[in-house]
Amino acid sequence: MIIKNLTVFAEAELTFSAGLNVIVGENGCGKSHLLKSAYSLIAASAEEGRKLSASVPTKTILQKVYAYKLVNILRPETLGRLARRKQGRERCELALSFENNALDTDLNFATTSKSEVVIGSLSKDWQPKAPVFLPIRELLTLYPGFVSIYENHYLEFDETYRDACLLLGAPALKGPREKKAASL
Repeated sequence: MIIKNLTVFAEAELTFSAGLNVIVGENGCGKSHLLKSAYSLIAASAEEGRKLSASVPTKTILQKVYAYKLVNILRPETLGRLARRKQGRERCELALSFENNALDTDLNFATTSKSEVVIGSLSKDWQPKAPVFLPIRELLTLYPGFVSIYENHYLEFDETYRDACLLLGAPALKGPREKKAASL
């Protein structure tokens, strides 16, 4: 993952390992922004790929979908507010690389961007699995009825809460995946 000019990050390059990765830092250093930006791009692709109308990823679709998800997860006033502020205009750049190169993507947007990103490198496939982001607050006490309330009212929760509740409400797996899930 490569980040340039995202909120508190001037520039960062991260390599994640298989399994569990631990990100540690002081309050306000950008841990949540880092995780939520990666989550936003992966989740947006996975959600679009699950739609019945999905064919292959296109710039036309993803430039709006990525922007929408970033705004709903990170909750800035506008997309451009996520770009690091300093004298003059800056562009925020985000790039994700995967073992499967067909999923690689990179995008950028300016401080003046409202609702679209510029796709630099388009992924050739949709993300095959939905990511899971477990929000910090006690989610299980909020879960019953949360999705319908979130969908119909303005709440002070970002979209990771909605996404996690949708996954919590999914029915149990059947077939070969059932045994694998049970072993976890």
